[in-house]
Amino acid sequence: MKSALLRIMILFLWMTPRASRADALTCAKGEGLWLTSDGETLCRPCPQTTHFAAGRALKLPTGCIALSQGIHLNMSSYTELRTREAVAERLSTFQNQLEPLLDALSAQLEIASQQAERIKEDTARVTSENQKLETRVASLRLHREILIIVSSALAITAYVSLF
Repeated sequence: MKSALLRIMILFLWMTPRASRADALTCAKGEGLWLTSDGETLCRPCPQTTHFAAGRALKLPTGCIALSQGIHLNMSSYTELRTREAVAERLSTFQNQLEPLLDALSAQLEIASQQAERIKEDTARVTSENQKLETRVASLRLHREILIIVSSALAITAYVSLF
């Protein structure tokens, strides 16, 4: 029985929301709760109408009312948005740095492509000339053989006619 009662009390205490330091601190009228980067909670004055500028981010303490139209974000969404903007800016800078390198590589690729085309044309020309030379060499060999045969026949004819 004591054990069941103890369990119910523990469950009740566990389920009961605990008061945080921020809830324990109450701010005066015109002020809101502000959580500093070191985790301390303070009361900060709410911004006046003059603090709201179009297109400019403004952090509001918790409990303050936005006095102008716009997109109002909680702190975690604002931090995420700022982080995304910073990453996008770094990527844009990186892209801008890459563009001259890509242009230079593209120019080098074009030059290499032109050189490859010239080499291809030269190779085709040299191959054609080589085939012509091989045909000429074969023709000269044939002429040489014919000349040897004719010379031999003339020599034999001259030798036979002498006797």
